[in-house]
Amino acid sequence: MFLPTRQLADFCPNVDDNKPKQNLNQVINPIQKSLGIIHQLYLTVFPLSSPPFNACNSPVAVLFSGVLDSMILAALLDECLDPKFTPDRISARAGVIELKKKASLRRWNLDLNIGIALWLAAGGDGWVCEDIGKYDDSEHRRFRYKSDSKILLVGSGVDEQCAGYDHHKTKYRQSGWAGLNVEMKLDMRRIWKRNLGRNDRCIVDNGREARFPFLDEDVIRVLLDIPLWEIADLRQPSGVGDKKILREVCIANSIRF
Repeated sequence: MFLPTRQLADFCPNVDDNKPKQNLNQVINPIQKSLGIIHQLYLTVFPLSSPPFNACNSPVAVLFSGVLDSMILAALLDECLDPKFTPDRISARAGVIELKKKASLRRWNLDLNIGIALWLAAGGDGWVCEDIGKYDDSEHRRFRYKSDSKILLVGSGVDEQCAGYDHHKTKYRQSGWAGLNVEMKLDMRRIWKRNLGRNDRCIVDNGREARFPFLDEDVIRVLLDIPLWEIADLRQPSGVGDKKILREVCIANSIRF
């Protein structure tokens, strides 16, 4: 598996809190492009071999946990997807409440099945609570729901590229930026056997196809072009400095996390 690499010419960066925000658009644009291509591919190819799907359901769903990667995918998918479709996501009620604030005119379906295994999540079979965020938890309509989506968007690749794992922080403390760069490169080179094969098998077994927008070639290339210390600042506490650039993307798009 060939991957481009980041060239670190300076391992002692001067992190400027007032730096331009152009990096945020550089990250957002290729992800939006990837989501748009996925949606158009479905509309072009799948109707040739599949019966028409329910107009209330979306052809594309997000395996949704409420954390950074799935929040960004769901919010950006809302901008790419035909308004008549409803993006499905799995679990994380608080994340849906936040998405309703950003796109109040769209009906957001939430599967409340709390299955831990990816196979159960990919099944998209559970319960939907309507009007989440409008009333308290005792006032909502709950009904059985089975997602018809054939394509599932997965946030794989974010932690590997944006220093989201605990061992990245350990490596940074031990070896600085150069050591962190080597560790992240190793994670990306072995992601296919550690994560992607397992994820794909679990999803395909449910009759769906997995897509990984954060592993789109353009997204990888853009992230590698951005200095590592702007991708993550592991001098900061966990939940602040890790995946820093994605946190800034959320803030720029008024998404709380």
